[in-house]
Amino acid sequence: MDTNIDSHYFEEKMKTYSEQFFSSLDDFPQAYMRYKLYPNDQTASSFYYSTLGNLNRFQDSIVDLNKDINDSAIDLKDKIEELDRKIVEEKVMNEELSKDLTSYENTAAGSKTLISNMKKNYNRQYFVNICVLLGICMEIYAIKYISSS
Repeated sequence: MDTNIDSHYFEEKMKTYSEQFFSSLDDFPQAYMRYKLYPNDQTASSFYYSTLGNLNRFQDSIVDLNKDINDSAIDLKDKIEELDRKIVEEKVMNEELSKDLTSYENTAAGSKTLISNMKKNYNRQYFVNICVLLGICMEIYAIKYISSS
């Protein structure tokens, strides 16, 4: 059962039992006095035992309601413990995922920096290679020019 439904159900039951109990309790002193004053009167004894039976039924009903409330409280406690356990698991998972996210973000930033640096190194090396190639070509031309003269 839903806890909100349980609380309203139990509240209504207690209110009903309270009204009926006090109604029967109001009749009990009169029934008891008539029973004790007129023990042989069938109507007095019947009224006394009826009132006493009503009070006993209310007492039994209250004991049953108390048991139901305790059972509901135990169920609620179990649900709370289960939710607490899930919260702890979710916190641990959140911490792990946060660490992974931070790691990936740092890796992504590091990767961008590394890629940028490598592009600069590649462009510089490319320029150096072209200059070396041009230098070699000029040396070959110079050697041929000097040799032919």
